[in-house]
Amino acid sequence: MAKDAGFDIRIQATEFASLVQHAVKGDFEAILQGWPGGRADPDGNISNPLTCNSAYNDAHYCNDEVDRELDTARSLDTRADRLAHYRIAAEHILQDLPIIYLYYPKWLYAHTARLSGFMPYPDGVIRPQGLQLQ
Repeated sequence: MAKDAGFDIRIQATEFASLVQHAVKGDFEAILQGWPGGRADPDGNISNPLTCNSAYNDAHYCNDEVDRELDTARSLDTRADRLAHYRIAAEHILQDLPIIYLYYPKWLYAHTARLSGFMPYPDGVIRPQGLQLQ
């Protein structure tokens, strides 16, 4: 069906270490890889894959304004102050679209009714702080 639509697709399956080498070199037209869990702080989710000189910037994306806003947000203490700068960075990123996220996993949790204080987070990482077994 892709060929009928004018696309010449050649899939090259590779193991992870080779995939990383191709990504670092920019030796791809499109690449599919997962992101290993989220971070409690939004900076690690944005800066790692999207700042100009990040080792994890496989898209080779570089926008100086995004870098400036992320640097500023990283230096601030309050959530509200940081959010204003993340919002500006996000506007640029959403305009440029250097990465296309195809899906987000649905996290399923099971636990005894005796457990209290469990809070599911969108990144899927379980944080045991505040958990109590009754």
